Amino acid sequence: MTQAKVISVNDQRQIDLPEDILQTLNPGDEYLVWQTGDRILLQKIQKPSTFDALMAKVESLGPDPDQLSMDDITTLVKDVRREIAAQAPQE
Repeated sequence: MTQAKVISVNDQRQIDLPEDILQTLNPGDEYLVWQTGDRILLQKIQKPSTFDALMAKVESLGPDPDQLSMDDITTLVKDVRREIAAQAPQE
């Protein structure tokens, strides 16, 4: 949609969307909604339809540049274990 349209709020504080917009909505669609000042914004939540579609999207993003290596993870785990051991009551 590239045209702005004027709509009104009824006595039940509901809005009626124009028919051409309603035709683009499907049962089960979900939208994020937020208000900023005098603007109310809607953004459709794009959900992959299947696990395969989700995996394809993840793969299309490529590798995570911030992904920790196994050595980094091992070092973090050892550091946390040392901290926990240092805080444990001494017998």
